[in-house]
Amino acid sequence: MVELINYFKNDFLKDIGGLALLVTVLVYLSRLMAQQVFKKNMEDYKKGISKEMADYQKEITKETADHQKEISRDLENLKYQQQKNFKDFELFTSKKHEKYPEMYFHLETAYSYIFDLQQKIETGRSYPFEKLNEEDLNLYIDNDLKLMSSDKQRILEKWRDNKPAAIDEIRKIDKNAQYEIAFEKWTEASNYYICNQLYFTDVVSNACNVMRNNLHEYFKLLGTNDLRGTEMNELDSYASNLNQQMFKEDVLPNNRISVRTEMQKELRIGNT
Repeated sequence: MVELINYFKNDFLKDIGGLALLVTVLVYLSRLMAQQVFKKNMEDYKKGISKEMADYQKEITKETADHQKEISRDLENLKYQQQKNFKDFELFTSKKHEKYPEMYFHLETAYSYIFDLQQKIETGRSYPFEKLNEEDLNLYIDNDLKLMSSDKQRILEKWRDNKPAAIDEIRKIDKNAQYEIAFEKWTEASNYYICNQLYFTDVVSNACNVMRNNLHEYFKLLGTNDLRGTEMNELDSYASNLNQQMFKEDVLPNNRISVRTEMQKELRIGNT
């Protein structure tokens, strides 16, 4: 019993003290290791975050650069398109100033020949061929009728044999020639319109087309009246003459004004 008490007093307390010291050391070392591990983990975490941030920054930089390239490319395309549109507009405006006067000239020429067609035919009918000698007739055929040599020779022979019959044929040839010339001028105007619509605005194109069609209608009306004049009854003749008068005094003059007005609007500096 005494030995047990002495053990507790001496050796056990010593052992407890050593054990406590050991535990303290172990706790300290554990804490130190834990701090080292935490520090290492923090450094690894920071490195990971830094790497992710760097990668993200690279990606953002690359996307920004790609986006800037795309914007630059779009701007260049837009600049090119604007320059192209400007050149196209410049060409269109230049062509419009060239084509409008030419179109107007063709329409006015056709209008003049068709509008005066009836008067020219009447003049031919009243021309005093009876007073011409053969030399005068030669000049008339060459300068006005422009016949082929065979037709000219045939007319001259008929003139010698049957002067009234020759005069009737000359007047018929002259009338047909007037129709052919007028139709030729209308065809030139029509072809020019068809081939150059690309340079006309819708308004001008429509005005030209209306006048072109009405000129043709008036031309057909004149030809029909002339060919059927002896066959038409009084009512048909009245209606035909009324239509003819409407075209001559109202429709065609208004068409001319419309074409001229619309072209002048667009050819003004502010509208080009």
